[in-house]
Amino acid sequence: MRSGRRLVLATVVMALIAAGCGGDDDDGGDDAAPTTEESTTTTIDEQAATEEITQNWVAFFNNQLPLDERVTYLEDGDELQPLVEQQAQILGEQASQATAQVDNVTLNDDGTANVEFQILLSGQPVLPSTGTAVLVGDRWLVSKTTLCDLIALAGTTPPECADIAAGG
Repeated sequence: MRSGRRLVLATVVMALIAAGCGGDDDDGGDDAAPTTEESTTTTIDEQAATEEITQNWVAFFNNQLPLDERVTYLEDGDELQPLVEQQAQILGEQASQATAQVDNVTLNDDGTANVEFQILLSGQPVLPSTGTAVLVGDRWLVSKTTLCDLIALAGTTPPECADIAAGG
């Protein structure tokens, strides 16, 4: 019975991954006004970062967007696109029912953020999970580690994830 539930959850996870790595509207502009504060460090606008992480995370799993657009929200997305495409082919129509909902974002001092999220199947929560967003350049992306962790739930470690499974 328990292995049956694990198989269902693994299928949902893989459907979610195959469903995407989405896009959102890029509001563009850096409209920051000059400041009179004397500061030698760069700080991250926590609210803006949390909003971007949430939008990009949901977009990553947005099956309404083309796959090549969705992988732009994934760390090393160009390299991982064949893996995501493979998972999409395996799951077929199941992928279209999965989405994600971000429940909480906690920014870290090292350019990462912890993301608590749920995988939804036809709008119903089926798997609470945690992952990591990474700041790459000026964009917050779903980490490769998160993708590989989700794939591992299905009981497999593709070569693209071997370094992560080995702790690297």
